[in-house]
Amino acid sequence: MNQNAKNAVYTKEYNRAQILRLLRRAPVSRAELSRETGLTRAAISLIVEELIREGLVRESSAAADGHSRGRMPVLLKLCPDGAYAVGIWLGRSGCRVGICDLAGKVICQEKLPLQSTANALMEPLAKTVEALISRQGIHKQRILGVGISAPGPLDPDKGVILNPPGFDAFHHFAIADALAGLLQLPVYLEKDANGAAVCHYMDGACGENSLLLIVDSGVGSGVIHQGKLLRGCELGHTAIDFQGQVCACGNRGCLELYASTPRLLRQFPADSWEALMASSQAEAALELEADYLSAAILNLNNILPLDTVLFSGDLQPYCQSLVPRIRQRIQGKSLGTGKLALLPATQNETSRISEACAPVFGRYLHIC
Repeated sequence: MNQNAKNAVYTKEYNRAQILRLLRRAPVSRAELSRETGLTRAAISLIVEELIREGLVRESSAAADGHSRGRMPVLLKLCPDGAYAVGIWLGRSGCRVGICDLAGKVICQEKLPLQSTANALMEPLAKTVEALISRQGIHKQRILGVGISAPGPLDPDKGVILNPPGFDAFHHFAIADALAGLLQLPVYLEKDANGAAVCHYMDGACGENSLLLIVDSGVGSGVIHQGKLLRGCELGHTAIDFQGQVCACGNRGCLELYASTPRLLRQFPADSWEALMASSQAEAALELEADYLSAAILNLNNILPLDTVLFSGDLQPYCQSLVPRIRQRIQGKSLGTGKLALLPATQNETSRISEACAPVFGRYLHIC
């Protein structure tokens, strides 16, 4: 295939993805799609007709809006059952497997215990995936792929989990190849924070330039830059004190050495993070955490101007107290332009599966 043909194929796929991204957020008319994408009405019509034939999009009459005059526009809606993704969330505490439809809704999930070795987990994991697909009556051709969300560091291109702390059973394990061989489906591995960032962006919860922070046993970060996943960003391993403690990564004064919840519990002793937040030390702990996080956010924002910062993990339930403290510290100190939204990330019983499916949908929709 010559270069012009390759460019034409890519352009067509990208334009399809633009339309599907917009429809994933809300039903829209052909005219609105043309305005949002910059494509001509004729180009929109051609792509939409193809998507309708493939069972990915359908037409729907607009809901009555109180106006009796004029022709009601025809809205285009995503067909949730047009395609699916399997999501596997791997954490230090266990494993979850589930399926999301094209609209991003989790339609089923199941918990699995971790095994003593990564190899020992592969067969029960594959059997669980096959059982869920069969139980839901989904034809395998409708499955776009399998996404795996795991702690970093990892190599998403090779599908290998490298050496995450406290995750020894999976060190240097080529999990994508192992599962792809068992399932005969494409398998994509992504760092948990990256999956969460892509998921929130697809759902419209953040802007084109956003940072998602997961603070728990470490500090994970996922960055969306100009509507694309920016891999390789590890905010937890950027220095906030260049004369500080030596980190396992070899750097000094890394954010993770100060802002992770185990580190805060060393400074404010309590039985657990929840116990600390319920104690008289909570205000002091959040003040200190705001110091740490605002320094890192400012550093990133001065390099890659952000529009949104999302907080996940142990901090998410306490955003109401934490966010005003961070906002006070960053106000007027950033070189980035525009207002920076500081928001809690979505965190519920299904969010881990949604985030694990994000590498699949993210590739399909040209986000990662």
